[in-house]
Amino acid sequence: HCTEKCGSPTSPLKAFILVCALWSLALSGLSTPAQLVDFSRKGHGWTGNEHTREKYQDGGFTCELTGDPDPWIEGPEILIPEYGRATKLGLRLAAKATVKGEFKLFFAERGEKFSRVSSVQLVPSAVSENLYEGVIPVTAERLRFRIDPPGTEGSVTFFALKAVPIIPVFAPNFERPMPVPLDKDVFILESEGLRILHVINRWNAFAVFVNGVKMAESNPAEAIAYVERGEVSLISMAQARATVSPDSDQLHVVATLCDPGGAEWRLGRRFRVINHAVQVETSLSVDKPRELVHFPWMTLFAGIGTFGEMKSQALLPGVEYLENEPSSNEKEIQGTFANRKLVSSLKICYPMMALAANDNWLSLAWQEGEIAASPLFDTPDRVFHSGGHVMGVWSPSVGKARDEGGLSVYDGVPIQPGQDYMCSVTLCGGRGNHVATATEQHIRRVGLPPVPQYAGTFEDVVRLLSAGWLDSLLRKGACWRHAVAPGNHFTPKTAEDVPAYLLWLATQTSDKTLKERLVKTSDEALAALPKGCMAIRGISHVNRPVGALLYGDLEGLVKHARVQADLSAQHLSAGLVRYTPGQGQRAPNKVDFASTLNTNHCNGLTAIAAEDMLGYATLTGNEKTIGSALSVLDKMSQNYSGQVPRGAQPWEMPLHAPDLVAAARLTRCYVLGYLLSGNSAYMAQARYWAWAGANLVYVASPVSEGIGAYATIGVLGSTNWQWRHWIGLPVQWCGLVYRSSLEELARIDDKNRSVWETLAHGITFAGLQMCYPLAHEDGLGGLLPDYFFLRQQERGGPAINPGTLQAHLPEAYGKPPMYSVARLHNQSLVHALGAVREVNAYPNELVTDIALWPESECRVLVTRLKEMPAIVRWKGVSIPFRYLDEEQVLIVSVKGSGQLDIDL
Repeated sequence: HCTEKCGSPTSPLKAFILVCALWSLALSGLSTPAQLVDFSRKGHGWTGNEHTREKYQDGGFTCELTGDPDPWIEGPEILIPEYGRATKLGLRLAAKATVKGEFKLFFAERGEKFSRVSSVQLVPSAVSENLYEGVIPVTAERLRFRIDPPGTEGSVTFFALKAVPIIPVFAPNFERPMPVPLDKDVFILESEGLRILHVINRWNAFAVFVNGVKMAESNPAEAIAYVERGEVSLISMAQARATVSPDSDQLHVVATLCDPGGAEWRLGRRFRVINHAVQVETSLSVDKPRELVHFPWMTLFAGIGTFGEMKSQALLPGVEYLENEPSSNEKEIQGTFANRKLVSSLKICYPMMALAANDNWLSLAWQEGEIAASPLFDTPDRVFHSGGHVMGVWSPSVGKARDEGGLSVYDGVPIQPGQDYMCSVTLCGGRGNHVATATEQHIRRVGLPPVPQYAGTFEDVVRLLSAGWLDSLLRKGACWRHAVAPGNHFTPKTAEDVPAYLLWLATQTSDKTLKERLVKTSDEALAALPKGCMAIRGISHVNRPVGALLYGDLEGLVKHARVQADLSAQHLSAGLVRYTPGQGQRAPNKVDFASTLNTNHCNGLTAIAAEDMLGYATLTGNEKTIGSALSVLDKMSQNYSGQVPRGAQPWEMPLHAPDLVAAARLTRCYVLGYLLSGNSAYMAQARYWAWAGANLVYVASPVSEGIGAYATIGVLGSTNWQWRHWIGLPVQWCGLVYRSSLEELARIDDKNRSVWETLAHGITFAGLQMCYPLAHEDGLGGLLPDYFFLRQQERGGPAINPGTLQAHLPEAYGKPPMYSVARLHNQSLVHALGAVREVNAYPNELVTDIALWPESECRVLVTRLKEMPAIVRWKGVSIPFRYLDEEQVLIVSVKGSGQLDIDL
C-alpha cells in the first residue's frame, strides 16, 4: 500500500549517506558505569604532587592542599571500557572539596605529556552533591589521568572515578548537496529585499535571494533517518511527492513519502511574509511509531554559485563571531573545544545565525517545537563540501542524543503516530558587509525579554552592596582588594573610588546605623588616600570622575587631563596600539597572545588606551587637545570600522577572540567622540559597536528557570587558548562594563534609547541576581562572582568588588545616575553627580537642570567655556565660581537639585 502511494522506498541517496552501526539503541553501560578507580581502597596507584599531603579518611583518598599553586593527583594507565566501540567516555568523579568549583581532568596516551589541549572541566552535577561530570573522547585503549582540584587550599577527598562508555547509534557521512533546479517553473514570495524562489511540485527545492543576489539555497535530496527494531533506515526527501500552492503572501508545500518499514511520513511547510521577513514553518508527522535519529528542519547552503566560500562576516551569537576566516578554528580555542559545528543551546545567546558577503547579509532564526533542535553552522562548509557555507537547524539536538561539534547520533527521539511536530525558521536579509545589522533587525523583530527582577527591595540591594564594601573579605581596614580569590593574590590597597560608592549607598539607605557606618568608613578611606589624589581611578572595572567631583583634586585633574590626553594622542597617532608579548600579564612567562591574530594590533586593545584619552579630553576645554583626540578617533575608524570587536583582555586572552569588553570600550570611545564634536558619524559608530556587543548577551534565556536572561558572555575563546573555556560561561563584569557604555549611549541616542536602556537594565539586574547573598558563609556577601554556571546555577571564580555593578545601578531603579556628562548647544560639556539636561539654547546663556544625589555640596564641572562667565546662578541665586582660564573650564559647588544658569 505504501509503495503504491509513494514509489520505491529504496531510491538511491545522492546527498546523504549514513554509515550505520550494527549496535542496538540501548547504549552500553549507561545504566551501570564502569569503575575506573576506587579511591577508597589502597593500592590504586594514585599520588599527589608536592603541593598535596595524602591520607585516607572518611572512606576515601584525601589530599590536603598546601596553598601552593597547581596541586594535582595522577595515576597509572587505565584500560578504557568498550574501546573500539565507544567514541567518548562520560566521566563521573565522586569527590568532596572544601573549596567549591570545578575539577580539571587531563588525559594522555602512553608516552605523552599531559596538555591542556587534552583536558576537560569536571563540573558539579545537577543531580547529586559531590559528583562532578565531564566527557572526553576515546583516543586510545589505555589512558593516564591527572585531576586538578578546585582551588589551592583546604582539602579534597576522592571516592571514585567512573566512566560511561558512549557508543553512537550511527555516524553520518554527507555528500555534496543536489543543486536546486531554478531553471524549472518556480513560485516567488517577496518581502522587501528578500525573495524566495520555490520549484513547483518539489519538496525542499528553493533559493533565497537578497537584493537580487542569490544568497543561499536548499538541498532537495536531504534525508530522514530513523531507527526501527534496532536498525537505522533512511528516506530520501528527493522521492517525496509534493505540491506547492501559492496564496497571497504565502506558499504552502505538502509532501508525502514512505519508509522501508511501510510508514507514511507527511511533511508540510508554510512560507509567509511577516514583519519584514519570511517565516518558514515546517511540520512532520508519521502514521507509525518511529525513533528519529536525523531530521533536518532546515538546511541552507550560502554562496553556492555566487560568492562561494568567501564572506565578510558570520555569526552564531555567543559561539562564533567571524570575519573572512573558518569557523571552528583554533585562533581562540585549541583542541576539541574548537569544534563548534553543532553546539548546546545553553551556549547560544539567542537562536539566530547570520552571514554577510558581497554587501548583503542573510540571517536564519529558529524556534524549536516539541522536538529539541540544534543549529548546524559551518563556514566554509566542511560537512557537505558544498563549496559554500552551511546553516541549518537539526534534530536530535546536542545533549544526550548528539555530541557538541560532532555529527554522530547516540540516541533517538520517539515520534508518536498521528502527532504533528513543528519547527519555525525566520529568514531575513539586507544590505551590508557586517552582521551587526542582522542582530539589530532580529532584536527589533523579536523584542527583548522582560528585564529580570532582583528578589529583594531596593533597600535590600543597598544592604547587599554595603555588605560587600564593609563586611566581606574584600576589605582590610581602609583598604580594599579588587577581588577575593583563593590565596588572596589581590592585594588590599587604598581605593580612589570606594569612598564615593560608600557615600552614594549612605544617601540611599533608611537604616541610620548602616548610614553611619558607610559615612564613617568613607571618611576613613578618604583619610588613607594620598595627598592631592585626583580620584579618577579605582578598583572597579568602570572608571568615572565621581570621586573627583566629590572629594578629589579637581583642578589638578583638569590640568592633568590635558597633559594625559595630549600624551595619549601622540602614542595613538596612527589610530592603533601595537601589542608586545607579555603586555598586561602578571605571569613571568610572556605569552604572545597576538600569535594567532596575523597582526600586532586590534580594535579592543586600541580602545583601552583611546577610551582613557577621550575621557581625559572631555575634562578639558583646550580645543587643540580635543582636536588631537578626535583625530585619533578618526584614524581608529579608518583602521577598524565594521570589524568584529576583539582583544580587550590582553592579560589572559588571545587577541583574536571576539570580546564584549572591546565592544564596550569602543562604544564609549564614540560616545565620548560625539559628546566632544556632535558628529553624527561618531553616533553611527557608537551604535555599530553597541549592536556588535549585543551578540554576546543572552537576550533569549538559556535556561527555563533561574538566572539566565541578560547574562553576558565576556569573550569567545579560552584563557591561554586552552585553560578555561568561556563560551557558555557568563562573565558578568564584562557585561557590566558594556552596560555602562549603553547607559551613556542611551542619553544621547534618542532613536534607540529604549533598546539600550532595556539591555543595560537587564544586564544590571542579572548581575544583582548573581551576587553572593548577604549572609554568605565564606564572607563573600555582596560581591560579584567572576563567572556563573548556567546549568548548575552556581557561582565561581574570584569574587569581585561591587563597584562595577554599582557604577550604573541607579539607572536600573529609575534614579539619577552616579555621574553623567551632557553636551550643550555651544559645545560645552557639563559633568555632574546626577542627571543633567539643557533647557534652553540662548546664544549668551547656558541653562541646565541638574539633579544631584550627594547630600553635601559637590562640584559641577563645565568645560569649553571660551571666557569667564559674567555671572553664575544656582536656583536663581548668584553663587561664587572658579574659572580656570588656561583650561577654559568652570567649577562651581552646589547641592541638591535645581537650575544652573551661566551668563556668558
